[in-house]
Amino acid sequence: MKPNSAMCIFAHEPVVSPERLKSMITSDFLRRQAENCLRIARSCFDLGSAERLRLMATELHAKADEIDRRDLPSRLASAGAPSFQGNDR
Repeated sequence: MKPNSAMCIFAHEPVVSPERLKSMITSDFLRRQAENCLRIARSCFDLGSAERLRLMATELHAKADEIDRRDLPSRLASAGAPSFQGNDR
């Protein structure tokens, strides 16, 4: 009988649901990674690599801002702030 490849789980592969992975990547984490990229870029002698690191930092900051904008309504609701969604006045 041939094993079903979809059912095989290898011990070295972490099993993390996409929802869990999404919640693990926070805007703070992305900003820390961006700062790491910038720190490495400043100490890098290869100008091409330094530029790629700076671009990565810019993309990470943009993704962090996107996460903050996406999560703002839920953070406001959990903090007890009034919701302004749906108010077209």
